[in-house]
Amino acid sequence: MKYCPKCGNLLDENNSCTCGFKIEGELPEYNSTLPDPNQFRTGAMNIYNEIDTTNEVNSDILINQFIDKEPYIKVLTDDRIINLTGQSGSGKTTYANNEFNSDEYLIIDTDEIFSENRYNNSTGINKELGKYFRDKYKVLPNCGDDFDLIYKDILDYCSKYNKIIVIDCAQFHCIKDINLLKGKLIVLRTSINTCYKRCIDRFINNNPNYTYEELNKYKEKKKAIFKWYKYTNSFIERIDNNKKVLK
Repeated sequence: MKYCPKCGNLLDENNSCTCGFKIEGELPEYNSTLPDPNQFRTGAMNIYNEIDTTNEVNSDILINQFIDKEPYIKVLTDDRIINLTGQSGSGKTTYANNEFNSDEYLIIDTDEIFSENRYNNSTGINKELGKYFRDKYKVLPNCGDDFDLIYKDILDYCSKYNKIIVIDCAQFHCIKDINLLKGKLIVLRTSINTCYKRCIDRFINNNPNYTYEELNKYKEKKKAIFKWYKYTNSFIERIDNNKKVLK
């Protein structure tokens, strides 16, 4: 079944609704992979209410559940820094590999630094930074609580390299002082339905011996992405509305 992002009613075979709303192109269906939005309803507090979803679909800047948009890009300063963010499954790693695949770039993936499993298998600058943070702090900082500290430490550490620094991190929205950001910001605005499906597909590909119970547990965990992207939208609005000239 396919639902209208404006009113929540079922769409017909042409992706049209009786309310007059129509989505061009293919729309992912709600099935065992994509969660039914009704399960998130809690009275008046409904993250899929018609005002929010319509505004997100029509907005020039916001991420939405249904439709892929081109990356949101804003130049903040003339520093040689690229801040790359987006939800899990939005394609950050692929984008970085395609757009910044030369020796002039230094690509930093915060997952490779702060996730123990990923750090153990990391190489190059990510292994360097992982060791740096573990040596410097008795308690390893995390992007959710300590993003500002981590961001400054990464830039300080990498200043010795004469390269363009690319920071790939899903949690830029956790920054407290947006005036710390330097260089260019790129937010991948892949639809959340697509992000969710990619996450599930990646789990299946990376865990060929998964059990049904493990897959269902991961699916339930990743349904939180339908709430997380709201924080990224708030971050985009903060950046877009910031009239101060960043130096």
